[in-house]
Amino acid sequence: MAYIYNDQSAGDRALSSKINALAVAAGKKTDVALLPVTPPTYTVFKHGGLFHYRDGYSGEVSTGNADAYTVIQAAVNLMTAGGKLLVKQGTYPLTAPITVPVKPLIICGEGPGTIFSLSTAITGFELNPTGAFSPFDVDQFTTLRDFSIFSSEETTPHYGILVQNRHSLIIDSVYFYGDSTSNKMHGLYILGLNNSKITRNHFVRTYTGIYATLGLGDFDDVAIVANDISYILYRGIYLPSNASKVIISANNIEECVDVGIVAHGKNHTIVANTITETKTMQGVGLGTIQDSVVVGNIIADNGMDVANTKDGIKCDQATRCVIANNQIGDLYGSGYQRYAISLAGACSNNMIIGNTFYGNATAPILDGGTGTIIRNNSGFITENSGSDAVISGQTAKVVTHGCDFTPAAHDVVITQTATTTNPSYITYVDTFTATEFTVHVSADPGASTFAFDWAVRKV
Repeated sequence: MAYIYNDQSAGDRALSSKINALAVAAGKKTDVALLPVTPPTYTVFKHGGLFHYRDGYSGEVSTGNADAYTVIQAAVNLMTAGGKLLVKQGTYPLTAPITVPVKPLIICGEGPGTIFSLSTAITGFELNPTGAFSPFDVDQFTTLRDFSIFSSEETTPHYGILVQNRHSLIIDSVYFYGDSTSNKMHGLYILGLNNSKITRNHFVRTYTGIYATLGLGDFDDVAIVANDISYILYRGIYLPSNASKVIISANNIEECVDVGIVAHGKNHTIVANTITETKTMQGVGLGTIQDSVVVGNIIADNGMDVANTKDGIKCDQATRCVIANNQIGDLYGSGYQRYAISLAGACSNNMIIGNTFYGNATAPILDGGTGTIIRNNSGFITENSGSDAVISGQTAKVVTHGCDFTPAAHDVVITQTATTTNPSYITYVDTFTATEFTVHVSADPGASTFAFDWAVRKV
């Protein structure tokens, strides 16, 4: 028997009903069951111009209040052992931050139609730690989902959700909206987070999308998956220098004024299957980071408003990182991105492999680092081969290698393919340039010429 877990989700109820109806119509027993619904501990709603909460067990309804914050915070405070707060569809203007204590809580709406409105520079939800922090404390399991946070404040920075040193947090299907491209709301602002998931959220016209910075704790074991981040005034996703074991996957980031993703961190961050497109900066910035992977992303048309000055992926101090199987280029043929990938001098021992480069204005790769391995990319030739010959009367041959880098002697292999009229052998290879190298032989090969195969591979 397969189960659909249902906690007052209308979508799940409809899906289960359809599956069961189809099974009955086919004369078969369904293998999908809907688990019993657990009613909300409290439900907040608006009636007659006032806000109320209803006890999910007794049915008792609170006295109405014109201040939505007061009613919602009172309901949260009543759930001393945890529980579930359902906020019905409607607009709830907030006059102060809703403080979410450390306890097993679910705070959910009925989708985008449940709107928490911020008209001044206040925080929507504030999640602060209380008591000792323990990574195994089930009392810290908290979920926020299925509602909207709308801000019209364009002057003073503030936060949709502020998280400070929490553990086991799920933020899912929350819609963060600003009323204009000048909005100053940081969508999700994090000062310490562990073992948590940030999934399926929407950030539109906010100052930042998901911004984690140094604070009360590490940023560790966090999944940032399937978020839509667009028309952001500053940065889409930002990871602090103490981040580790972070997965950024299947996100869509477009029209950010600044960097799409900035990844600092200690180690083991994965940026995968994500689309980035920015106005004035690079798509992905790797700061001080090591032992991490950027794989399977589409990174296109970054730096649109400052053509040929910004890059698809910019690495400042990346160490032992793998950049693989990405598509990095210019979708519209306008030459926006300068380099697909650029590595600064502080980068070392990174690998660039299997990527597809197209339409970058200056070149596919700028490698200023040390120990970089670059292989098997499309649009940046690091492997090439051919056949040539030193003709009679000569002792050298200039070979056009067709690669996108200047090879060194250890990158070139020369193999003699036929005997010569006059005894002759390869002596050395020199004069390496961006387009050519020269093969030297010991003597004039005679009428037979000195035939050879050559192969270049960046080592």
